Amino acid sequence: MDQLRTTLHERLAALGLSARQASLRAGLSHNTLRVVLAGARPTPETCDALEPVLQLAPGTLRLLAGWPVSEQRRNPEVEYALQLLRTADPTHRQAVIAYLLVSLTPRLPGRPAVSRGGRPPAASAAAPWAP
Repeated sequence: MDQLRTTLHERLAALGLSARQASLRAGLSHNTLRVVLAGARPTPETCDALEPVLQLAPGTLRLLAGWPVSEQRRNPEVEYALQLLRTADPTHRQAVIAYLLVSLTPRLPGRPAVSRGGRPPAASAAAPWAP
């Protein structure tokens, strides 16, 4: 557990974050990380939530906290698209690649959501210059 706390302190310092800021960015209670830094063992879910915020590889905090490292959970739609990519004929591969790029691109604030067809939802589908 000492290595866990040391790693957490190092990552917070490197990123210029307080324990409160990191907890809130991870979608946790404001004092969750403070409690962990004080010596409590984080849950596996807490470890998973903190890793992207602290820019750690998946499973790092679980390992340091003594939890088993589970396999990465994948989106079933992405799994299907990957299977299609492996088996699709060359004429369909470009469409599968486009779907994967849209599915795997993180949603950024202010960026419109994209429907399954790769187009903006109906409410924002019209071009600004359209009559």
